[in-house]
Parts: sequence; structure tokens; C-alpha cells
Amino acid sequence: MLLLLFIIACGGTTPESVVADNSIHKQLVEDATNTDSTTVLQAFEKLKTDKSFLKNLGLEGEKHFSWNLPPKGIIYGDLNKDGSKDALFPFAIEGRGGGNNWDFHYAIFLKKNNLWQYQSQFDANAGSPDFFYEFNEVKNGIIKGVIRNNNADAYEVPVGFILRGKELVNIYTALHKTDIGEREFLEVSEILNANNISIPLTATLKEYQKILGSGKIIEPEEQPECGTYFDEGKYYELQYPNLVFELNNKKQVAFLSLTFKNSGFKLQTNKGTITEKTTLNELKNVLQKRDNWWISDEEDGSGKSISIPTSENADDGWIIQFDKNGKIESVSLYIPC
Repeated sequence: MLLLLFIIACGGTTPESVVADNSIHKQLVEDATNTDSTTVLQAFEKLKTDKSFLKNLGLEGEKHFSWNLPPKGIIYGDLNKDGSKDALFPFAIEGRGGGNNWDFHYAIFLKKNNLWQYQSQFDANAGSPDFFYEFNEVKNGIIKGVIRNNNADAYEVPVGFILRGKELVNIYTALHKTDIGEREFLEVSEILNANNISIPLTATLKEYQKILGSGKIIEPEEQPECGTYFDEGKYYELQYPNLVFELNNKKQVAFLSLTFKNSGFKLQTNKGTITEKTTLNELKNVLQKRDNWWISDEEDGSGKSISIPTSENADDGWIIQFDKNGKIESVSLYIPC
């Protein structure tokens, strides 16, 4: 259980003890010559009286809670690739409102000029009261860990995060089964390029050009009568190597398709990360209800494709193609007429 990971090191505290002129962004500890638990704990102790920190955690005005801190378990590693070891400090907050609830977090500290500087806190609850992120190591700037189930010790889903700016960003989550309602679906939240830069599914032409460059705008010889993302405006395609988007004359853009080979692109979905290494069997094994997704053989015998709704109530679907060896080739959005 998560609570067994912590030893209570400090009693309850309240916002009444806040020092008004503390600045969360100038939080430094003078003695940071050694990356050990004592000096990072000193940094965290100062944070506990910072108004901005308490507000960010939803603790302003909260009088009934306690900090649970581990004497060990701090994760050290170079988060920003500047050659210095940084720190992820795990902590839990218990008893909000006087109840038995808890929530789990990491405080992010960078070591700069032999000083610990606080960056932000990461909410480690993984989308459900029973699931949380547990980090294990930092390697080549990537934070590696797992999603754990507080009620099932054997449950582990590997994950990877990086520090972007002051925030932790998920760049990888292993494919895994999820709770489903009446229909199985695959919800894509974003595309990541080889440098883990986020590419949204919908944006303006200017926003895409800022991320990907100018691209190539194609006007088809005949305008489609239906099956398009935008109901209004003339239909164009905005094309990049491995990526195609729909564009209308209002300069609105939406994702259409991605070719994976040698692209480094990844899809972040509700069932984990789909990469160019994802196989047909891996994806098939995390899909459960067969009443609304299916596998089809390509007419030319070149492989198979999975068709699955984009959300629980959507008519739109993703068509994910695999070659005859079960290796992923592409994903495209299907919009019925």
C-alpha cells in the first residue's frame, strides 16, 4: 500500500504559519553541496510555509491535514541536462477536511550554482484514487517509473516523463487495459514528435506552422461532399513528411493521418503510447469489448487494420494499419458521411 511507503516525519501544519514574503520561485537552500536527503528536506521544509505552494496544492484555508514525508526515496538525476544532479522529492498530504483521504506528489528541485531551487510540484495521482505514479530513476533526462494500483501491488504500467520548463510531461505510457463503459474506444490526446514536442490534434494554421514549419498546402481537384472534420469552409490538405492535416479556408486545421516509419512520432492515448514499434498483438491485447472494434484484412493481402471509435459516443473512428508482419504502418481518422 502507498501509505506503507512513508514514515510520518512532520505533524499537521496550517496556512496560518505562512511567512508572507516567501517567494516560491526564489526558494533556495544555502547548503546544497551534497545531494542527500537532509538538504533536500530542508528545501521542502521551507516550501511548507509558502503561500503559493499551499495554494497550488489546494491547501489555502485548510486546517486539518498532515504532511507525510519519506526519510529515503528521493530520486536524484539530471533533469535538465546541465550536468548537475537534481531531485524529485515525494510527499503525501493526508486528512484534508479531517478525513482519511490522501494524495501523492513530487516536489521538483533543480541544483543550480550549488543551491536547490524549487520548480513546481507534480500531482502523482494517475487519474483515479487507486492509481498513482511511482518514479524509480532518472536516466538520460528521462524519469522512469510505473503506474501502481494502491489496492493491487502486482499492478505495474511502465511510464516515462521529462522536465519541460518547470513541469513534468508524460512522454511514454505502456499500452494497458482500461476500464470501459458501454463501448470500447481509443482516445488520442496528442501527437509527440521525435523531440517529444507536443503536436495538437486541432489548432490554427499559424500554430502548426510554428511547430512544424510551412508545410505543403494541397487543394484537391474535387471537393469532398462529406466525411470531413470541418462542416464549413473549403477543403484543403496540409501535408508534412509523415503527417497530413485537414485545412479549411478559415485556417482551421485538424489531424487526418500519420505514417510511422522512421518518423519518431508517438500517439498519446487513453490506453498508453502508440509508437512505430507498436505491434498488432500489443494493441489487440489491450482491447476488450469486440462489439464495436474489429480487425480487417487488407484487400491486397499486405496486412491488417484495426478500426475503433475515437470516443465512447463517437461515430468517428481510427483506422490503424499494420503490415503482414504485424508492425504498425499508419493511423488515420475516419469520419463517416
